[in-house]
Amino acid sequence: MFSRFRDQLIKHDLYDMLFEKLSRQVKDKGLIVKKGTLIDTTVIEAAAKKPKHYDDGTGGGSDQDPDAGWTKKGGKYLFRYKGNLGIDQQSELIRKLQITPASV
Repeated sequence: MFSRFRDQLIKHDLYDMLFEKLSRQVKDKGLIVKKGTLIDTTVIEAAAKKPKHYDDGTGGGSDQDPDAGWTKKGGKYLFRYKGNLGIDQQSELIRKLQITPASV
């Protein structure tokens, strides 16, 4: 569901504009002090049923979720996304968000 919503925002050129507008409003209210940025990456489950994966680390993609990718965590291969976050150190508000295939 997240992927489809994001895809529609991107398709209509709204994704970056909405995030920038929200960031500007938060900054204008003095909620972000920009004294430091924390970087965090989290693994997000893909909505689609994972495609076939092989023991050698290779695997196909999904027609239902073509932007997701494979990663290995705890010895298991996972078909996921990665959410890369830039977080204001003091307020803990997200200043930057990037979603990538888990293989990135």
